[in-house]
Amino acid sequence: MQFPQLLLAAIRSAADRVSRFRIPARGTPLVLPLSAILSALAFSPSSIRAETWTALRGNHSVDAELLGIWEGNAILKMTDGRRVSVPLINLISDSRIHANKVNETIQTHRAELVSELKAQAAEAAAPAPTPLPQPAAAPDYRPLDNGASAIETLQHLQDQAASGHLLLAYFDSLPPKYRADLDGIVKAGAKNMDAASIDSTIGPLYKGADLVVTHQNWIFSHPRMKMLDSNTRETLSTLILNAAGAIRATLDPAALTAEKLDSMPLRDWLLERDRAVAPHLYALHSVLPPSAATFEEYDASKQNPYGEYGQESGYGSSPDYGPGSESGMEIAEMSSEEGPPGESPAKPDPAEQVKPESNDAKIKITQNGRSVIVDMVRVDGYWIPKSLSENWTESVASKKEQVAASGLMSLVDSPAITAVGSMLQPTIDTLASATNAEEFHKAMENVFQQAQTFASVLGGLAGNTSGISNPWQPTKSSSSPRSGGSDGYPDDQYREEMEMQYNSDAP
Repeated sequence: MQFPQLLLAAIRSAADRVSRFRIPARGTPLVLPLSAILSALAFSPSSIRAETWTALRGNHSVDAELLGIWEGNAILKMTDGRRVSVPLINLISDSRIHANKVNETIQTHRAELVSELKAQAAEAAAPAPTPLPQPAAAPDYRPLDNGASAIETLQHLQDQAASGHLLLAYFDSLPPKYRADLDGIVKAGAKNMDAASIDSTIGPLYKGADLVVTHQNWIFSHPRMKMLDSNTRETLSTLILNAAGAIRATLDPAALTAEKLDSMPLRDWLLERDRAVAPHLYALHSVLPPSAATFEEYDASKQNPYGEYGQESGYGSSPDYGPGSESGMEIAEMSSEEGPPGESPAKPDPAEQVKPESNDAKIKITQNGRSVIVDMVRVDGYWIPKSLSENWTESVASKKEQVAASGLMSLVDSPAITAVGSMLQPTIDTLASATNAEEFHKAMENVFQQAQTFASVLGGLAGNTSGISNPWQPTKSSSSPRSGGSDGYPDDQYREEMEMQYNSDAP
C-alpha cells in the first residue's frame, strides 16, 4: 500500500467512525481516576489506628484516633464516632510528643495527596501528555536481495511497506543510476529553497498533523470520543495519532532545510526519515483491514481469449480451424512427415531447451478480488515498471531544470495541494487559538462536520481509483498500443483486445 493511500485509508476510517457519533446529553456523570480514589483512601485520617491518650495528671485515658492538631488542640475521634477537642497542654508529655509526630505524618500525606491530585488535574487539562507517547518500534528494515526477480521485488516492497519501511524500500529498489539521479534533483532544488515556499505548499499539512499530536488529550476528551467503547476508542486513537504522526515526521521542518538536503546523501536522509516514520506506518498497518496482494507471472501466449465463451466461439468450433477441418488434417499430415509412419515425432530434450533470460516481464497483481497486469523491465539488475524507465533521462533533466529555477517545493506545488491547505488552514487556526479543552471542543464540531468531505478531497488527491496497490503507481504511456497507453490494465480488457486482434488477423 502506497504512503498516501495508507494515510488516506486511516483518515477515511477515522472520519467514518467519528462522523456517526453524537454528543451525549448534559449531566453525564464524571468518573474520577481510580488512582485518586485509592490515594484518598490510603492517606485519609480514618486509616490512622486508634491509640491511647492520657491526661496530664495520669488519672484518665481514652482510646481514640488523632485526626489532626488545630490551634493547639488535638482533634480526637472516639470509638463511638464522637469527635472531641483536647488541649495539648492537658496531655502528658509522651502523648503530646506522639500527637505532634502523628500530625506531621498526616500533614505530609495530605500534601502528597494534594500534589498528586493537582498533577492529575494539570495532566487532564493539558493539551497532550508529557512526554508525548510514541508507538512501538517497527520491525528491522530488510534490503532487497541482489538479483531479485520481478515478483520477488514486488513482494519485498509489500512486506517492507507492511513493516513501515515504505520510503526506504522504494528508493533501494531502484537501479543505482536512478538513485543518483534523484539525489541530483534534490541537491539542485535544495540550493534554491526557502522556508516561505515550504510553508505555502506543505505547511498546512504539517501544522494540522502537529496540532493533532500536540492536542491529543483535548481531542479524545471530546464528548463524542468519550462515549465510545474502549475497543473503538483505542482503534480510532491508533488511526488518528499515527496518521498524524507519520505526516508530522515526514514533513518535519527541521528535516527540510536547504543545508540538510544539500549536505546529506539522499539515502541517508531517507534512512533518518524512515526511523521516525516507520513506527507510525507499522502501527497503522496493525489496525487497518488486511489487503495483501498476490503476484504471478502473466504469459499472454497461454491465455485463451475465448475461454469465457465456451465451444460456440472458442478454438475448435470453427469449420476452418477446428480439429475436424481440412486445415487440421493438413497439420496432422505435415506433423507425421517428421518421423517414420505410425510413430509420433520425437520430442526435444527439455535439458537442451535453454530459455534465454528476458529483461521484460508481465506481472499479474491481484488484490481484493481485482487484478491488473503490470509491465516490468529490468534495468542494471533491478526490476522496475516499464513506464518509469521510459524517457527517464529526459524527465530527470527536466526536473533538475525546474527545481533549479523554482526550488524543490515546485515538485509538490499543485492546485490540489493548495486547495487542501486552504481548506485546512482556517480550522487549524481556530483550534490552535483555543486556550482550554472547552474552547477546543467547540471548535472541533466543525471538524466532525467536515471530516468526510476532507477525506474525499484527499482521496481525489491521491488518485488511486483502481483499488490496486501498485508500488510505483505507473503512469499512462503511449508506447504500447495494445495496452491502450497504460502499464496496468485489467484482465478482461486485455482479453477483449486479444480477441479483437485475433479476429483481425484471421483469414
